[in-house]
Amino acid sequence: MTSIILIAILFLLIVQCSIMVYLLVSKIKRNRIVRKKEELKEKLIPLVDQFVQEKRDNNMIVTTNEVELEVLEEILNEYALLVNLETSLARINDFAEFTLKNKYQRLLQSNKWSSRMNALYFIEDFNMKSLSDLVYEPLNKEGAIILDEEMKQRFRTLATLQDERIVKDVFRISNGASSFYKEIFRKYNELLFQLQTEMITNQSTVSALSGLLGVIGEKRDFAYYPFVEKLLLHEDSELRVQALKAILQYEYMSDPDKLTQFLMSPHWPERMIATKIVGNLRLNRFKKSLIDLVKNDAEWWVQFSASEAISKFEDGEFILGHMRESLPRSKAAIVDQWVEKGEIGNA
Repeated sequence: MTSIILIAILFLLIVQCSIMVYLLVSKIKRNRIVRKKEELKEKLIPLVDQFVQEKRDNNMIVTTNEVELEVLEEILNEYALLVNLETSLARINDFAEFTLKNKYQRLLQSNKWSSRMNALYFIEDFNMKSLSDLVYEPLNKEGAIILDEEMKQRFRTLATLQDERIVKDVFRISNGASSFYKEIFRKYNELLFQLQTEMITNQSTVSALSGLLGVIGEKRDFAYYPFVEKLLLHEDSELRVQALKAILQYEYMSDPDKLTQFLMSPHWPERMIATKIVGNLRLNRFKKSLIDLVKNDAEWWVQFSASEAISKFEDGEFILGHMRESLPRSKAAIVDQWVEKGEIGNA
């Protein structure tokens, strides 16, 4: 029995020592790699710096060593974050194109998901247009596109590369959220964005159109205003709301009479955004509609927004003050919020 216990203790000691030796050897290896990378950085930074500053054009580094490529990747990524001049960024991208293209080409064809994702991130960061065909390859099929994380990143990368092929492919996505479309459309240059609006069809998804409207509202470019007004007539209420939000951001409406149908809409988000437009544009013709909404609308948000809109008129204090006397306590409290905020008469 004693011998068995001794053998067990000895075995545990051997295992423990083995683990300690393994950890020690691993730490030594890691430290060696870190030191090697630091030495390489000291050697490579001056070469990269000279190229980026256009002092020399023959400093391209040719290497297949993984550690050297990793160090170059880190250096170029740091430069890209620090540099603001377009000419310098272009030089960084040229350097990355020459030195790292083969690495990313290989990683894109890897069976490892993490390797492909890392390659996609860096291709986007370094704007490596020469690899766009390889990035696009999984999209080059007929039928619907189902987004997973990798497919999302492929779209992001292609949008940054300004690849025109995706303007038709975004409408093939079957599970895209409007926030994802916004992210993609924000990356477009003006030429690609214009092309995207021209590609709209009756089969375009509500999410894609909603994302497009969101970015148009952010841009406030009047070249796209007719497109926004056209979508006010869309059969989908969610899309009409997004079109109204875009008009709210424009702070302009070519034909304010179109708001009448939205102030009377059965969909409360349409009524709410319409009241905001009326208030921002100070459209006196709709004062009575705003008063009716404060008094009679069943939705709290519409009452609140209509009260805010009234507060933006010069006579808003008088109107809301007069209304407050005849309103039930719950609705009078909504009006009081604008009085207490000091909004009335100061908008």
